[in-house]
Amino acid sequence: MPSTLQEMLLALLVFDACGGGSVVAGIVRAEHFDGVYHDVAAVALDYRARFGGKAPGRAHVEDLLLVRQTRGGPDRMRRILRQLEAHAGEVHPDYATKRAREHVRRSAIKTAL
Repeated sequence: MPSTLQEMLLALLVFDACGGGSVVAGIVRAEHFDGVYHDVAAVALDYRARFGGKAPGRAHVEDLLLVRQTRGGPDRMRRILRQLEAHAGEVHPDYATKRAREHVRRSAIKTAL
């Protein structure tokens, strides 16, 4: 998945500033994300599953990621979270949901082949 698509989906999963994060959470799995984005997605999706579908927000996701000692270290993780938070309000949830579905469908075809 292109990094911009991953960042767009993660912004919805973590911050859900403009809605659509719950829909995206029902479509994607952590395995659909690469590298450090996988770590962020795993934490966000797990949090949503445990706490009634609510977005974790920066404070909770950062705390959970630091406990897990994710790839790239804490400074890189904080930088990524700041970037996601800055763009969270700009993400159009319907567009992001459509792109998430396309990506999951392509991944399924790729895996089947």
